[in-house]
Amino acid sequence: MHLRWFALLALTGLAACGGSSSPAAPSATTTTTTTTTAAVQTPVYVVLFTHIEDNTPAGGIGEAVTRTNYLRIRQGVIDMAALAQRYNVKWVLQPDWKFLLAALAYEDGSLTSSTGGVNVLRYLRNSMGVAIDAHSHENGGYNYTDVAYLLDQLGVGGTTVIGGHIWDPSLPQFQNWDRFRSTQSG
Repeated sequence: MHLRWFALLALTGLAACGGSSSPAAPSATTTTTTTTTAAVQTPVYVVLFTHIEDNTPAGGIGEAVTRTNYLRIRQGVIDMAALAQRYNVKWVLQPDWKFLLAALAYEDGSLTSSTGGVNVLRYLRNSMGVAIDAHSHENGGYNYTDVAYLLDQLGVGGTTVIGGHIWDPSLPQFQNWDRFRSTQSG
């Protein structure tokens, strides 16, 4: 449900901006009017960032309800990637630890047959152009380093981006940002 709202908002914003323009090929369009004055239209580039939070999928890893929830979310992210690709919107997916553990537990031959023989995250990155970064609320015993490790285990690691981190020096809970300037243990 949340994924549909993100997609709707992104596409509404894109439509309001006058269509899609490739972020890989920025250019300005010049049109000449009958009075020979030139008007330059500046392109608008859209990047959609979404998170899969640390309580998703619901249930404990290994439970039937969790697998069912994972399958629903899995199909939703595939659909979202197709939608982003269709409208030429760059999508950055930032999953937290629980979705990654579910992918490690549930991606098997029956599932990967629909994604070219690879897990859903490798499919999203390699075939659909989705960027995948670590996201962590640092709950459940998993910090950003742990999430990055899980991404490595799934074959989509290597990014140096920590997604969803808020830095606001006026708020005490966000004043520990500088700790990310050094190596973090997982």
